[in-house]
Amino acid sequence: MTVAAGVTQFDRSWFSWVGAHGGLVASHLARAAEPEGGSRHRPALRSLTAHFLRPVDERLVELAAEPVSTSGASTLTRVDAVQDGHTVATATVLYGSAREPGLAWAPEPAPRVPPALDCPLVELPRELVPFAQHLEFRTADGALPLAGGSEPSLLAWVRFVDAHLPDDADLVTLADAMPPGLYGIATTPAPVPSVDLTVHLSGYLACSPWVLVEQRTLWSVQGWAVDETHLWDERGVRLAEARQTRRVLSMRRPA
Repeated sequence: MTVAAGVTQFDRSWFSWVGAHGGLVASHLARAAEPEGGSRHRPALRSLTAHFLRPVDERLVELAAEPVSTSGASTLTRVDAVQDGHTVATATVLYGSAREPGLAWAPEPAPRVPPALDCPLVELPRELVPFAQHLEFRTADGALPLAGGSEPSLLAWVRFVDAHLPDDADLVTLADAMPPGLYGIATTPAPVPSVDLTVHLSGYLACSPWVLVEQRTLWSVQGWAVDETHLWDERGVRLAEARQTRRVLSMRRPA
């Protein structure tokens, strides 16, 4: 049964190109699917797959949640965002309880980079991506967007400007905070809007406001690209992984 999960609104200061920032929209869908219960025993956000169907503007957005499956260990919910009678975004959201560790495996550690405050500040152009005013970026490896580098990747420390400790839904926003990996090799900006976004979360939360984000384009062909994102905290703990499909509009690599 579909139930109303509230309404929300996106300020134009959170826009990216023509609509609200996709990661922020997805984080609202994640919050709308959060199971009821006290925070002490609340299941953690484990994964989210969002599809962005239309640009979201500053008008009210209605959120509707439909439980898909519920067990003692997890809850899977579909959430739709509806604006002016049209579904503008939809997501399936999985929350799951922590269990005793079984077969454990440790992925590769975080890249060795200087601490966030020792890294140069990067100002993203607010006239193109207004949402950047809510975030602070510091390049961790010296690579800058639109500098015509050799690799379609970027690595930076990112935090919200109010320096709050990000929760699991905030990590969804941060998973879509960086410029596309293609901006690592491009020299002129162009829209590369997200069509879908999938985020897998480890269940660990950041130990500080700073999150190390690596953004890489895996391929870009026929006007479509796939980006991969990795997030770690200052301890080197892996927080989340993400992939997204993007449309590539009028972008050219320098000759």
